[in-house]
Amino acid sequence: MNWATADTSVPRACVPELMGLLHFNQSTNQLLYCNGVSWKPWAPTDQIVGAQMCPQGWTFQGGRCYILSTEHKLTWNAANRACRERFKGSLASVLSKADMDWLWDFSGRKPFWIGLNNREGRGRWEWVDGEPFSYTNWKKTPPYSKMKGNRTCVLVWRRAKWHIRDCKSSRGHRFVCSVKL
Repeated sequence: MNWATADTSVPRACVPELMGLLHFNQSTNQLLYCNGVSWKPWAPTDQIVGAQMCPQGWTFQGGRCYILSTEHKLTWNAANRACRERFKGSLASVLSKADMDWLWDFSGRKPFWIGLNNREGRGRWEWVDGEPFSYTNWKKTPPYSKMKGNRTCVLVWRRAKWHIRDCKSSRGHRFVCSVKL
């Protein structure tokens, strides 16, 4: 729900619960928007157009729509299938530190699956949606896997670091799906 406050003071910290809140700063004559992470100058065209194009219950951020699935904790394989079949999207890609910071806050700072995997077993990491693999946030660099066949997927865990898990036998977790606009 969007609601505005008219106040000359600095707005309180922008947290996921305040996402969508507008704040008018009278001293600068500027309207600010809480994106769930920080206060940004409000660009009505981007926000309105993006938010209206996202399906109901999804969140618009940076040209994509996101949804956090929390009702069922699934393996990576099952989460990947749910994103594709139920949500008509894919497990989220993380293309920058800003993306990772936003997604970590969006997830409530709890573990979730992302679309990074090397299921082909050739040791080559790739995003399920075909985005270029350029940004990394590994817990250990380079990532090491003891798993047979090396068909592994990525779980975002403590302090938003990426951890390697088995795609089909690892225990279930929440997951973030995205759709590119």
